[in-house]
Amino acid sequence: MAQAISFLEMSGKLRPVDYAAMGLLAYHLDTLIAASRELTEKGVLLTSSKGNVRKNPAVDVANGATRQAMEIMQNYGLTALARKRLERGEVKEEELSPLDQYFKDLAN
Repeated sequence: MAQAISFLEMSGKLRPVDYAAMGLLAYHLDTLIAASRELTEKGVLLTSSKGNVRKNPAVDVANGATRQAMEIMQNYGLTALARKRLERGEVKEEELSPLDQYFKDLAN
């Protein structure tokens, strides 16, 4: 996380208002790690005391955290494709998530 923040600070793309989004990114990554540990320990499928097999709820938690983290990472150019798009100026206003739009409006 520190490397991502350093990269954004050095490239001049991180403003004080963006630290909230970085906090959310850290939260989602932490959630993903916790869900991944759960899946490693207990597996993707759980068996109840009655013998019923069901999906481990941590699967949905991990998937949701991954989606949220990737959205933030893409918006801040923290993936290879997102960096190329930002360099070419291909990011459009309508691509901003509601959260990013909120923070952008606060900054203006």
